[in-house]
Amino acid sequence: MELLAILLAHNGEVVTKEELLEAVWPGMTTVENVIANAMTKLRQALGEQNATMILTQPKIGYRFNGSLERIAVGRKLASALELKPGMPAPERPHFMLATLIGRSQGSEVWTARHAKSQEMRVYKYSPDGARLTGLKREATLSRVLRSSLGARDDIARILDWNFETPPFFLEYEYGGQNLIEWAEEGERLRAMALPDRLGLFLQIADAVAAAHGVGVLHKDIKPGNVLVAARGEGWQVRLTDFGSGRLLDPEELERLGITPLGVTVSQALGDDSTSGTLLYMAPELIAGAPATLRSDIYALGLILYQMIVGDLRRPLMSSWERDIADPLLRADVAATTDGDAARRLDSAAELARRLRALEARRREADAAAAAEARANATADALARSRARRPWVVATIAGLGLGVLVSSALYVQVLRSARNLADQVQTAQTLTSFLTDDLVAAADPAITGRADVTMAEAVRSASGKIDTAFATSPPALRATLHIQMQRAFRGLTQYALAVEQGDLAVAALRSAPQPDAAMLADALLNTADSLIDLDRLPEARARLDAVASVLKEPALSQSADAPLLRARFLLEQGFLASETMDIPGYLHFVAAAWAMGKSAPGLSPWMGDHMQFALADAYRMSGQSAQAEAMFAELLGRESREYGADDARPAYVAVALATVLGAEKRDTDAMALVERAVRILDRTLGPRARKTISARQTLADIYYRQKKWDKAADLLIEVASAFAAIGSKANSNVLSASTTIAQARLHAGKPAAAERVLRDALAAGRATFGHAMPLMQTLRFYLALCLLDQQRTSEVPALLDGLTSEALNMGELEPDWPARLAYAAGRLALAQGDVPHARTLLTQALAGAPADGSDGFLDPKAIRPLLH
Repeated sequence: MELLAILLAHNGEVVTKEELLEAVWPGMTTVENVIANAMTKLRQALGEQNATMILTQPKIGYRFNGSLERIAVGRKLASALELKPGMPAPERPHFMLATLIGRSQGSEVWTARHAKSQEMRVYKYSPDGARLTGLKREATLSRVLRSSLGARDDIARILDWNFETPPFFLEYEYGGQNLIEWAEEGERLRAMALPDRLGLFLQIADAVAAAHGVGVLHKDIKPGNVLVAARGEGWQVRLTDFGSGRLLDPEELERLGITPLGVTVSQALGDDSTSGTLLYMAPELIAGAPATLRSDIYALGLILYQMIVGDLRRPLMSSWERDIADPLLRADVAATTDGDAARRLDSAAELARRLRALEARRREADAAAAAEARANATADALARSRARRPWVVATIAGLGLGVLVSSALYVQVLRSARNLADQVQTAQTLTSFLTDDLVAAADPAITGRADVTMAEAVRSASGKIDTAFATSPPALRATLHIQMQRAFRGLTQYALAVEQGDLAVAALRSAPQPDAAMLADALLNTADSLIDLDRLPEARARLDAVASVLKEPALSQSADAPLLRARFLLEQGFLASETMDIPGYLHFVAAAWAMGKSAPGLSPWMGDHMQFALADAYRMSGQSAQAEAMFAELLGRESREYGADDARPAYVAVALATVLGAEKRDTDAMALVERAVRILDRTLGPRARKTISARQTLADIYYRQKKWDKAADLLIEVASAFAAIGSKANSNVLSASTTIAQARLHAGKPAAAERVLRDALAAGRATFGHAMPLMQTLRFYLALCLLDQQRTSEVPALLDGLTSEALNMGELEPDWPARLAYAAGRLALAQGDVPHARTLLTQALAGAPADGSDGFLDPKAIRPLLH
């Protein structure tokens, strides 16, 4: 009966086993399975049909999920409240009830006015306790908001409550009319100018952002739960009614010292039940998914749409875009009401930032459009003037001239030259460089060749920057070097990209007042290329320089700072991944994603880049579900934006295939990666890093399919290609070498495996040291090679210092302790230490998969050794 009472008291919420033990058997020594035994008896007592209402939450606890009627015991009013205007408010005799402003099953909401002071209050009543849990939850969340945020004018405050005797109620300060009533009074909202409507909406967005910032979901955002009251010559908005809300981190209650009322410690989003107003419910909620920040954002986006069109009763129909003339506002509504929650904005603060920056965004869009028009005009003029020279068309297409003279270049240069006296002259000078230097670098009449490559043309043009622009401001030269740096990165010419980055940095530092944002940008780009070249100490030095620049007062408070800090964290993550510091990789890229996704100026490309890195960090950390979800969402979005045959979604498909392969879904993985290899071969070329990575993923699938020689042969090509890009001592080469050696071992060729492993260890030792995770993996497999060849003299030194934690970072496997025991057991047996060998091999056998699916820990190989 006590067990049942607890479950009923928390209807719809999970109660953990620990909470049940504490509540029903406090301080008592219990037998094993005491809760399970009691639950079995309870279900028997309830009967077959009623027992189905008690659900088991595996490994967590139990919850009651059925229809429940609450009857408060104690003093009762007659059959109902029977409240009327002019009556004293129950338990508040000095306040006279004024207006019934809301009624639902089990609750009534009244305004009341103090008899003497005329102060207004609002009371939400639950006559018989049917809505008592909701009232308690709202009171708890109100205390969380108050304790975390302090007094805020945009969140309605609860002043008092009564949960002891009926009628139960909450007492609020008066916040004004609800938004619908206020808007329709004299068609007030329609009469307002659009900027004023957006100003009003921003108050709502700020309130939601503040609540989300302390982990409180509202779950029923709608105009009826937004109050508006006069304030001076303007209006004050207040968000109210958190009765359906949820706390994302229930442990916050303990930290704040708040007693949970209607919110159990076990509460989690997964236990949530669907609630809210249908019109404002996100599609995933209607489908039964739990509420999240993004479901609140959906409701907020719908209100934004209604505020823009001036009609708070209009639903979001399929043709809604025609109602909004401003393309930027259309984009904001689309970003908040996307039917796919993963593609929806996940921050009310970001929505508010976008709206506040509307004018700046318009100016930037206009500048970009004008720049694109100038670029198109330049390209058209070139095409007309040189129509008889077919090489021009090929050169323009190959170099991506439209990219180089598009909005990114013009807007960036004009911003950098904003202190110059004549920006028009700057634009003309840039056009001259692009037409006279860059395109001329591929002109057969000048070069004497008709087969000039992209890289050669860009390199030739880049070499003229410092002479052609010797009298121009340093910022202009630096901008051109940065653009050349990006062009070389796109061509996978990383060494040349580093050269251009260093020239950009030198130009900026020669200025009397260097542009700190541009300096940080150039250093970050250079660090990125150095990481690709496996020149890790140099990359670390560039990042140290970035850290110093970011501390400069002029930059630390600027709008550029958040995105630059996010990119700085991202590059630190890449550096960690190259040394196989997987926890560090995940830490840095997760921090970069959290900071960067809402940073001003985040480009779609950089957003995708950060999302890819975070998904990859999840993959390398063994968190396959998170990695798969992020890669799949990114693949779908990039396929829609760039086309399914573009290199960008093709490379994401390779990453997704890697995750699927790790989950032994090789058929799906093979289909993805084979198509991706064809696309990358065609678009980037067979020697591009991304194409090589795709071939490595394909080889890994061959390996899992036990096509040992096919996998090894392809991986030898991969390792050679990676070494050509960087060096033999880089993590990609070492990782490929590890798999080559394993394939050779499986194929019964330990001597061939030994040669590969010794070469890899010799190359990596100077760069990474003896104890790096990937180096430990190479040492382990070399030890196996030698044991297979019955050569044991080196094996003790190879196994010494190996740890399952480090090995798991080098190669993600669940059974490294058993593998180490297996190798050590074989060594002990070879050395004649039979008791020690028996102990170790017994441990290995206990950790081996029964079906022998792990090729290096097969019971069929261990049992004969034990015998």
